[in-house]
Amino acid sequence: MLKPEVIFALPGINPELMDSLIENLKTERNYIHLDMDCIIKYAKERNTEMGQRYAKGEEDLVSLNLEQLKKILFHNPNNKKFVITNFSKELKDYHRFESDVCKICRLVTFSKPLD
Repeated sequence: MLKPEVIFALPGINPELMDSLIENLKTERNYIHLDMDCIIKYAKERNTEMGQRYAKGEEDLVSLNLEQLKKILFHNPNNKKFVITNFSKELKDYHRFESDVCKICRLVTFSKPLD
């Protein structure tokens, strides 16, 4: 089974540039944008099993997100390119993603450059 190609886009001081990159990836390179905030909201609204678990707030959010992303990333073998936003602010969570789900192709940030 082919592994998905995953890019994480981390917000920063230039949200317009991030939005532009995501739009370009979607239209020019056929990536699917997965916004974790929207996924969680949609799961709650639909009252799915995952939505109920999110709503209870009793489980670790990152663990739930990883479980949800596994389902999405491996559901359709024809969809293999994803750009994910609003996943986490902690570097350790991206390491967890790589150990539990799949390797990250790129991690793109839009923060202020270092002087």
